[in-house]
Amino acid sequence: MVEKQSNLCLAADVGTAAELFEIAEKVGPEICLLKTHLDIFPDFTPDFGSKLRSVPCAIVVLKFWGLSLAVGTLIGFLFLLILFNSLKIAERHNFLIFEDRKFADIGNTLTMQYEGGIFRILDWADIVNAHIISGSGIVDGLKLKGLPRGRGLLLLAEMSSSGNLAKGDYTAAAAKIAEDHSDFVIGFISVNPASWQRGPGNPAFIHATPGVQMLTGGDALGQQYNTLYSVSFVHW
Repeated sequence: MVEKQSNLCLAADVGTAAELFEIAEKVGPEICLLKTHLDIFPDFTPDFGSKLRSVPCAIVVLKFWGLSLAVGTLIGFLFLLILFNSLKIAERHNFLIFEDRKFADIGNTLTMQYEGGIFRILDWADIVNAHIISGSGIVDGLKLKGLPRGRGLLLLAEMSSSGNLAKGDYTAAAAKIAEDHSDFVIGFISVNPASWQRGPGNPAFIHATPGVQMLTGGDALGQQYNTLYSVSFVHW
């Protein structure tokens, strides 16, 4: 955020992984965080994470002193390795990847959801988020796997959908759990932290605001949208 002078997180809620890769290339220089929903992609493949972090490289044939060096040779391999590393989208554009998984199960189950399955979220997502409905054990489970890998967690303290129950004592409980696990929890999904019982809390925590677009409004399924101005000035 400091290096890029940006606090923008793009919610890349598109229909396919292919669209996501294209958007990541276009907006990468302007954002500090890219939010994904991997389980909505019909073209998801197990190498999704590595593709998101890297631009596919074509087979390269080097010509050196009149000799064709195929990729299988040592020099060809080293060249491709250097090229591959120079083309990582997230690293090249200096943004983190946030998988909006909203974990909500008991600790043991979600450790398997986080680390394994077909998605293998732990391998490629810098940040994930979680509800606290199942108690602090959900943070313990995610931290068990994520902390050694340098990952971070956002707690859903509030939501932007109409009629949601994440408010009052629930929000206060999320804030308390975050303080107790500040070595792994990096902040919250929040809508109006200025209204919390004890305010926004530790200034080291990030507050990621959902439901932001150019115009206020909503949709037929209860989502409520705020503007950049509203979340930047009115709610703080």
